[in-house]
Amino acid sequence: MRIIGKLDGLELLGFILVLCIVFSIINGITLLTSFLIGCTFIYTAVLYIWKLTNHKFVSSQNHLIVFSVVIVLINITISGFGDFNYYKKAIMYICTLLLLVYNSNTKVSFRSVWCIILLNVLIGLLYVLSYKQGFDLYDGEMLLTFNFSNPNQTGLFVFTTFLYILLPAIYILESPQLLKKILVLALLVPLSIFLYKILTLTGCRSAIMAVFVFGFLTIYDYLRRGKKWMKKWMIALITVLPFVFVFFYISWAPLITFDVSFGIENSGKSAITRLSIWEPIVNNFFHYFMFGDYYGISNGTGVSQMHNTHLDVYASYGLLTLILFIVLLRKILWKTYVNTSTRFQRLALYAFISSMVIGTFEASYVAGSGGLFILTNGFILLANCNLDEGPTGKLRL
Repeated sequence: MRIIGKLDGLELLGFILVLCIVFSIINGITLLTSFLIGCTFIYTAVLYIWKLTNHKFVSSQNHLIVFSVVIVLINITISGFGDFNYYKKAIMYICTLLLLVYNSNTKVSFRSVWCIILLNVLIGLLYVLSYKQGFDLYDGEMLLTFNFSNPNQTGLFVFTTFLYILLPAIYILESPQLLKKILVLALLVPLSIFLYKILTLTGCRSAIMAVFVFGFLTIYDYLRRGKKWMKKWMIALITVLPFVFVFFYISWAPLITFDVSFGIENSGKSAITRLSIWEPIVNNFFHYFMFGDYYGISNGTGVSQMHNTHLDVYASYGLLTLILFIVLLRKILWKTYVNTSTRFQRLALYAFISSMVIGTFEASYVAGSGGLFILTNGFILLANCNLDEGPTGKLRL
């Protein structure tokens, strides 16, 4: 007997908030955007507290969260004082961790999975309907921004929605119900192709790289015929790689002479665009070792972005916070991977891992993203979903 399950309203509310945020940004409604972004913080805190009081988290994850929050608040206070805006980035980071743990301990229903996909289809349609008036002059180039703060942030939003639409489009190919398969693919495939084109117009190279990483992981999963292949050491390597890459980049980037623009910008992009941001932190590495320098790297405003998730956490909050962040990521990724039983769940996890490629060059996931952390962490929610499948492992529509 097929059971499609209940509708998980609390989890869907986050995606509804993101849909409203994207709409308000595209239409330049600044006050509404600020209000909605503030709502994402309240929403995440309430969600976590509700789960904490009504259900059990994995105790080790909860301990890491508590420890991380305490250390972050202590270190930014040691660094300096300011108004609410000063603490805003730290609040964003804490909310990112809270939602990550929440999603890894929550199983949404089959019906909710399709509602999440539908909400992302609506977000995708917003991009498609608005792209002609979404261009802006940025660093001498006309790039697609949709009124986001910069084209790279636009690229991150488009990338996540692109994958939310591509995930079911790939998986539905295995559905035995031909008519429904054709109808769904007729919507999702053209939309995903259009969104990829929009993604290239943002000039966000890290998002393009992440698409290729997702494609590689997906193809390899099919070649393995669904057999699990990741090892614990692979997951551990994935969680530390963004930080390690910084040191490799500083050593070798000046020697790169080939084109790294991916053909998405006429003038091309230099291979050393992140050097001026990362090198000062690495050259003065031990200045941030104990407490970070949340105040210093933002000139007292609390607004800073090191264009690398791990380096941003290290420079803002110190080494201990970075270690806690890496350990939490490793635990959640491994637990999620071990518990996956369907290809759709694995593809959702690959989507999250692919987003970490972007985190190697952008820190929006941990440093203020206008609700992007809800979309990114949503891949973990989908990877832990209760997916309704037949005995052959094929998706039922």
